[in-house]
Amino acid sequence: MRKPLVTRKFVAALAVAMLTLGAPTTPVQAANTFSSTAAFIASKFVDGKYIEGFTPGKPDWGFSVEGLLQLKGAGYTSSSLAKAIAFNLTSLTNLGTASNPVGFLYAPDKALLVGRAGQHLFACKVFALTATPACKSTLASLKNAVAKNGVIARDAGNTFNYSWATLGLVANGEITLASANATRLASLARADGGYGTDLTADTATSAPDATGIALMAYASVKVVGTSAQLAARKAAVIAAVKWLKKNVIADHFESWGDIDVNGTAYAGMGLSSYSVTTIAYAKYLASRIAPDGGITTPWSTSGDTYATVQGYLALRSMSYLDLIKK
Repeated sequence: MRKPLVTRKFVAALAVAMLTLGAPTTPVQAANTFSSTAAFIASKFVDGKYIEGFTPGKPDWGFSVEGLLQLKGAGYTSSSLAKAIAFNLTSLTNLGTASNPVGFLYAPDKALLVGRAGQHLFACKVFALTATPACKSTLASLKNAVAKNGVIARDAGNTFNYSWATLGLVANGEITLASANATRLASLARADGGYGTDLTADTATSAPDATGIALMAYASVKVVGTSAQLAARKAAVIAAVKWLKKNVIADHFESWGDIDVNGTAYAGMGLSSYSVTTIAYAKYLASRIAPDGGITTPWSTSGDTYATVQGYLALRSMSYLDLIKK
């Protein structure tokens, strides 16, 4: 039997809260810092530089940057992560630029990967790198890729691209453009209130990970924008929370007929960004920690790299927005 995630009182209060000033309040954090799980993530950086993806020996930039963000939340310092920061965040050679679009932030056809650009900019803020040449270059490229009305050209309504773009723009002070981008994100919601990866036929249903990251994006611009923008996003948030409440299975989510560990983590981070208690999610994820410190998936007995680099903060009822609070 599916249990409600939040009360109706919260949904009603949320509509009021979105009109008040201030950043999201700090969510409840577990006393356990899960140091073995953080150490598991750190151990996955090859020579301290990058995390391999699904192709052995090949760096996965997305895994690596999320690993860096999660380790920052675990208390790791920039000096302890210096090799990975240099490789993934400050190397113009590795990242690519508008004038030399060969690198992690560009597609084979040399088009900017907007979601990655936003993720890079968010990480730049987290690690105090916004004044570096690499971060300035990415910001210029992203501002050029997002129209003033928030539309991302050549994008099939990808929730992650829009969400990371919003988060990256907010983190770098581009509030007006971020507000427009987040409002455009609201138009990508499905009829049930949730979000899928994109609007193609390949992702016809809503998913907890996409809905969770959309909530983080909305929380980053909670009090920014015109009255029309605020109203659109408020409605989107309420609908997204309702979708999560309806589709949670006790303390976790399922996708494609199986337990969705990453989706559970992202849903938890999204709700935590609105100060919703997600202790049940945190306890569920903690129950999946293997002896090696990693978080297991339905198809693994030892820690899974992908699940763990997206799951650590959720273990502590935190979200990515906690990393940029002052």
